[in-house]
This record gives sequence, structure tokens and C-alpha cells, in this order.
Amino acid sequence: MKEKFWRITTKSGGKKAPALVAVAHTLLTLVYDALRTGEPYQEKKVTDLNPSQRERMIRHHVKRLGKLGVKVRSNPVKRETKLHTHTNTKRS
Repeated sequence: MKEKFWRITTKSGGKKAPALVAVAHTLLTLVYDALRTGEPYQEKKVTDLNPSQRERMIRHHVKRLGKLGVKVRSNPVKRETKLHTHTNTKRS
């Protein structure tokens, strides 16, 4: 809910009233659904992004960082690559 509030506040030019109404609406809807079904609220699971969504988000955030004066250097990492950890073993 907090993320939704700040996202809407930012989009509405700092006005908090529209964000409060939106969050209150969401909260009332969740309470109504819980009362109607008799089941407790279950938070939605985060879904993985497909490659095009991921690339779009990367471009978006690099652009936003650029507007803040932060230079970003691209160094893509394969997602399938697993980190190798070294264990301390004594060699005799």
C-alpha cells in the first residue's frame, strides 16, 4: 500500500488526496473480498519479468539515473550463471 501511495502522489504532482482515495479504495476492496469469501488476505506473488519487460525496465532506470547525473556503465551478466563460492580448505 505504501508503494501505491507514493507512486500516485508522485504522479499527481505531490498531491496526497488522490493517493489517499486510491489506497482507501484498494483497502476497502480487499476487506470486502475477505469478508465475502471468508478467506484471509493473501498477498500476491511477484512474477518474473519476461526478457522484453526486463530490458524496458533497465532502459527506463538508466534514463532516470542519467537525469539525476549518474553515469551508468553497462556490464550485462547472464542470469543463468551461478556464483562460484570458494570454501576454505587446508592443503597438506
